[in-house]
Amino acid sequence: MQALGKALPPSPPSALAAVRELPTTRKDTANARKLAATLAEKAHLYRRSVFCLIAPGDSVVTVRIASAAAALCIPVLLFPRAFLPFAQSVAWANVSLHLDAEALVEYANDPRGRRNPLLALHELATREPKRLRAMQLALADARWLLHYRSGGRPVQGAPEPPSAGDALVQQLVRAAKQRLRAARGGTDAGACGKATLGDITLYRR
Repeated sequence: MQALGKALPPSPPSALAAVRELPTTRKDTANARKLAATLAEKAHLYRRSVFCLIAPGDSVVTVRIASAAAALCIPVLLFPRAFLPFAQSVAWANVSLHLDAEALVEYANDPRGRRNPLLALHELATREPKRLRAMQLALADARWLLHYRSGGRPVQGAPEPPSAGDALVQQLVRAAKQRLRAARGGTDAGACGKATLGDITLYRR
């Protein structure tokens, strides 16, 4: 499926551009050129996709989440949202979906006896285009909170968006307040309190 974000705001610089700016003496070696080509292909796939499956890497939090968000590709997580970063700043239920990883494995092992869990993504795109568009617009705002920047504006004359640094500061401040409340015998206010677009279960037996 082609991306639906044609009129959305511009994305941050691609991973390929970032690699080209790295100060390294191996920039022109065969391995570096191969890496640059791989990153360019990866960025292209992200940009032309509506959904991006995100499996955990060495840890649950993986750079693939930020890469998908930068390309306005809705992350489809194969792990619980409870592990995602900056939950106080990013309403993850608004900008991501969750898919049961075990359901995918079960379908791969027995495709004739089970429904393909990925069909739920196709159904969302075809039956609920307004909801999908709302998620993309929410992702366009939230993605800045997943990228660290040294400053500057993505579009000349536009207001400077926040960055992951802002989200990190908010999280540290919130953690400090929680510790103070705990020390004083108070209670935590809980989650970020933002309204969500609704959390769906993509796989139902």
